Amino acid sequence: MNKRANIIFSVITAAFLIGGVVLVNAPREGEWRAAGDHDGYAWYQNWEIHNGVYSMEGYPPISESGWYTVASVEGDLHTLTMHPWGEKGAYELEMLMLGDREVQIGGMTMSR
Repeated sequence: MNKRANIIFSVITAAFLIGGVVLVNAPREGEWRAAGDHDGYAWYQNWEIHNGVYSMEGYPPISESGWYTVASVEGDLHTLTMHPWGEKGAYELEMLMLGDREVQIGGMTMSR
């Protein structure tokens, strides 16, 4: 192949690979929220998951942020390895996709 053909091939291959990554990540990425009350006390939990980085906050006060890797994807079950900033070690988090607008994170049903 000539130099121009190599460049075009490289650009098309990169676009395909980047597009593939976006398509694979699209279902789990975004903002997820759950809220309710227990014995008259309100609670909520929010997750933001974008481009390999996550943050979680909630009430009663709880928060965490860090980066993640994809451990496995088996159908609608996405297992992520979470690496909190400033912490040694990691833990696994399961996300079960329940369609486009709902997910279970750690067993809690959340919506977009």
